[in-house]
Amino acid sequence: MTMKFEIDRDALVQPLQFVSGVVERRQTVPVLANLLMQVKAGELSLIATDQEVELRASTNNLLALEEGSATIPARKLVDICRSLPSNTVVTCELEGARLSIASGQFRSHLATLPVTDFPHTEMDEVKVEQILQPADLQALLDKTMFAMAQQDVRYFFNGMLIEIDAESVSMVATNGQRLAINQLSGRFAVAAKQQFIVPRKGVVELMRMVKDEPLKLEFAANHLRVTAGHLS
Repeated sequence: MTMKFEIDRDALVQPLQFVSGVVERRQTVPVLANLLMQVKAGELSLIATDQEVELRASTNNLLALEEGSATIPARKLVDICRSLPSNTVVTCELEGARLSIASGQFRSHLATLPVTDFPHTEMDEVKVEQILQPADLQALLDKTMFAMAQQDVRYFFNGMLIEIDAESVSMVATNGQRLAINQLSGRFAVAAKQQFIVPRKGVVELMRMVKDEPLKLEFAANHLRVTAGHLS
């Protein structure tokens, strides 16, 4: 397995910071402390997961010298890239079971784990697909997510109910003592009312994705996939 590419430090740090947010500091499964790095068709993809939430970010702002993939310790890679000067070129090369990172006089090597050990989330058949503008989604989340419970034994309180029908998108959150509801009216391509509960951690990561790009929400029976530009 080989992989080699050159990339501007700033172009690497942004997607790294996004995906590393889902990586827990203490892991019982070693590979979950790593992120999956893939170079294919001139694009770099970074994937991290805690097996509840999976984050992906990609960029084509790089020089891809050899295609390949590897799993890299997420926190260590973030710390290394943050410590490098801005506007410098970083060269990453897979050498056996180690990833070599070089920039100017700096050299570092990170141990990798087998790519086959990295878990992948299989998306079910999509039941509802909807595009929301960032300002609309921001308003829905701002007025509801504060009411979610954090560690309630009633697991459905530790998340948010999203209800979609032909005329509105509603978000509902409660911890059993307070209730927050917000609704976005419009015309949506939904034949019948659909309801989904998104876990708290998924809602928090969704909030982080709200920037300038429209967001595509795809709801399946057991999964929600959100795509905004090069983030998902």
